[in-house]
Amino acid sequence: MLAFDIETATKVIKSRNSSKAAESGGFVLWQMNPDMWYVELALGGCKIYAGCNGKLVWRHTPRLGPHVTKGPVRLLRRALQGLDPRTTASMFTNARCIGEKKINGEDCFILKLCADPHILKARSEGPAEIIRHVLFGYFSQKTGLLVHLEDSHLTRIQSNGTNAVYWETTINSFLDDYRPVEGIMIAHSG
Repeated sequence: MLAFDIETATKVIKSRNSSKAAESGGFVLWQMNPDMWYVELALGGCKIYAGCNGKLVWRHTPRLGPHVTKGPVRLLRRALQGLDPRTTASMFTNARCIGEKKINGEDCFILKLCADPHILKARSEGPAEIIRHVLFGYFSQKTGLLVHLEDSHLTRIQSNGTNAVYWETTINSFLDDYRPVEGIMIAHSG
């Protein structure tokens, strides 16, 4: 299903198109703990490359070309976070438990993690201001393993003399089929 909402100061456009099939793609990830990584992602005919050498984060996208990202060095983000259980565990150490929810028939604790305002300000650039970046981790009450990750990012974009545009992206990742790999439980499906 493809869904989006576009909202400006004067109008709201909503689209829910369940007739469109989901895009398929793949990725390759190399990681050296904790802050050196490289990922290649191919989706919908586009390729995105991103990496971090421990000192700076860069990416290459079809729209922006190659560029260094603004703000502090950060761990591998967004949809790929749930792949490394050690990174996931360290990421949620300062999270707050906000409740419980059943995910795919499994009782889960919900942990919420918000990016600090000074980090958001450091990552904002030009007319784009990052307003909010929130992660929700749904962890099985029975096993303690991550079964669902929701990553929400809200950006306000306003050029001189134009109406502000708010751009929110939310990525939902489900993880299952956990099996031990060298003594660590790793999701093999999702």
